Amino acid sequence: MGIQRRLIREISSVRPLMVWMVVLGLCSSILLLLQAHLMADCIGSLFLHVPKHRNLVVMVGELAVVFLVRSLVGAIAGFVAARFAANAKLDIRARWLSKLFTLSPLNIERMQTGELVTAAVSGIDNLESYLARYLPQSVEAVMVPVVLLINIFQLDWISATLLCIAAPLIVFFMILLGKGADSMAKKQWHLLENLSANFLELIEGLLTLKLFSRSADAKRLLAHIGDANRVATMKTLRVAFLSSFVLELFATLGTGAVALALGLRLLHADLAFIPALTVLLLAPEFFQPIRALGTEFHAGLNGLAAAESLFAMLDEREDGADVPIPVVSFSEVQAIRFVDVCVRYPGQREDSLQELCLTIHRGEKIAVTGPSGSGKTTFLQLLSGTLSPSSGVIEVDGQSCSTLSCAAWRNNVTLLNQAPYIFSGTLRENLQMALPGGDTMADNALQEALLKAGLRDWLRSLPGGLDTRIGDGGRQVSGGEAQRIAIARAWLRQSPFLLLDEPTANLDPLTAAEIETAITALTENRTVVVVTHDPGFSRRMDRVIRLAGADSSDEEGTRCKDGTGY
Repeated sequence: MGIQRRLIREISSVRPLMVWMVVLGLCSSILLLLQAHLMADCIGSLFLHVPKHRNLVVMVGELAVVFLVRSLVGAIAGFVAARFAANAKLDIRARWLSKLFTLSPLNIERMQTGELVTAAVSGIDNLESYLARYLPQSVEAVMVPVVLLINIFQLDWISATLLCIAAPLIVFFMILLGKGADSMAKKQWHLLENLSANFLELIEGLLTLKLFSRSADAKRLLAHIGDANRVATMKTLRVAFLSSFVLELFATLGTGAVALALGLRLLHADLAFIPALTVLLLAPEFFQPIRALGTEFHAGLNGLAAAESLFAMLDEREDGADVPIPVVSFSEVQAIRFVDVCVRYPGQREDSLQELCLTIHRGEKIAVTGPSGSGKTTFLQLLSGTLSPSSGVIEVDGQSCSTLSCAAWRNNVTLLNQAPYIFSGTLRENLQMALPGGDTMADNALQEALLKAGLRDWLRSLPGGLDTRIGDGGRQVSGGEAQRIAIARAWLRQSPFLLLDEPTANLDPLTAAEIETAITALTENRTVVVVTHDPGFSRRMDRVIRLAGADSSDEEGTRCKDGTGY
């Protein structure tokens, strides 16, 4: 129930949808009453010659009009539900994606890609089914029986009493079944997420599995998870079918009890025929919305399980959320100082970066070295504003702040990772991704950036030039080509702060030398911090900082205790 209330409270389309369903449900109930009364009058006049006050042809015409209008109301209800559900789907997906882009890399790395994809696609689709089918049917299952019961009570209080006894029994057993089915649906949803995550992981590691001859083990693992998902799905469906059986059973018994009571009183002439026939026609309609709700029971369970997963993502703490930094112009920053800065990742007992004391001056070129695990990449994430320190102070031109996590700061920083990501798209799109705010740039500027990155001959070899598709589904690029594309992006971005994370790692010596030459030209008139294990690359920098766990020292090996890094 908490998830349902949150859906109504937080998704703007849900409240108007419920208002529409209440109004249309009331109209449908009134039309249903008119239809039952007109049908009873027509049958009584036609077969039993009950005295009539109107022409039979007129009553049949009215009945046909009511039937058509009721069908039209039903069609409108379906259209409105589908429209509002689609809007809600767009709303929740936009919020979900916006939340994903505000999370820090640390938060995202803890999530499995398969689970995210399942939530973004299947989860939101299940939620749409819940809003378009289960929620409107829930409103109708409340509205229609209440309106019909009021009229039945006016016609025959005994039949109304029998229906009042049957309806709570149905609700009681629905609640009992729902409690067990809810946990089953959640389990089935988590198994589906696990299946998606493992399948994606196996696809990504398919080459490694082949090389180590472990494909059979991977197939067995996937079959085991798939079978567990099948068992959980069948258990959920079994409960859904059982709920439908219970609804049908009690609806049949309730309708039969009303019919029996009406028949006995008709035999003893205790009830007129027209009211008795009207009640008999309304009795199945009294249970029909509840029975229809049972058929949507499975969609409701899946929708709520998906909503819980989606809201869990929306409730993630935003470690990477923007914070104000008291600096007038980030492009004119003269010095950044780290004072006793520590970073500890969740679940770890020790800091990954300990008591970092360092000052970076404008225009300075710094090489950061150290063994693996000493916190070099963590340091770059702090500088890029994608990670916040656990403790310590960062000063920007003397102004203290707890983090550099700010969009205005990130717009002035370019980070080149060890393995730049090449998106599936054209070369032009991959280059223009470096431009802020979705801006575009002329072809000659893009070609000049590629020339500076050493990709002139490669560009000429492409069949479609800048419009050639690269990445997944297109022309594959090598590691060196990917690094050069990243360098071309950096040329286009023209940010004053340049951060490099082992840009020549895993490259052959010739390619590494060419990359270093391109980077040397790129670093002119910029503040540069480069993480590298290459002594030759380090010697080209103005200063070398060595990180070694708790120790941070310059190239002479002096511990940085003065907060300057010298």
